Amino acid sequence: MTTSPKKTTKKATGKPKRGRTSYIYFSMDVRKQVEKENPKATFTEIPKIIAAKWAQASPAIKKKYNDMAEKDKLRYQREMASYVPDPTTEKKKRRVRDPDAPKKALSAYNIFVKTQMAKNRPAGSTTGAIAALGAQWKSMSDKEKQPFVAAAQKDKARVERERGQ
Repeated sequence: MTTSPKKTTKKATGKPKRGRTSYIYFSMDVRKQVEKENPKATFTEIPKIIAAKWAQASPAIKKKYNDMAEKDKLRYQREMASYVPDPTTEKKKRRVRDPDAPKKALSAYNIFVKTQMAKNRPAGSTTGAIAALGAQWKSMSDKEKQPFVAAAQKDKARVERERGQ
């Protein structure tokens, strides 16, 4: 089985980095000390310890980091004022679907599932019922599938007729 490459969007080159928050500055200063004090702490426990220290920090300590964050915020605003985005990295806008456009035609399998679910709606899991219907559809002969195939062709003709108008 082959896999298709992931679609990635180009990142804007030269775009200024966002300003850091006061908590990020505090975390950067305290992290090494927390790691020394708690050598057995796991990777996920360290941020929890840092967050607890931040919650207990005095207003004077928080003010120091708030000032650092404010300076960084001003730097970011200055850099963004002179930043001109590269037109090749702009995001493409999604196409807006016409609400009056006809819906897609149903396949023979979709019509089969719809009719079977209407006849006897499962009390339990819908996914289990659909899996059972899928197995039933695979085991059906072409002659048994014919009414659903005919209905699908009729639905396809309806969609083409509606698009043509």
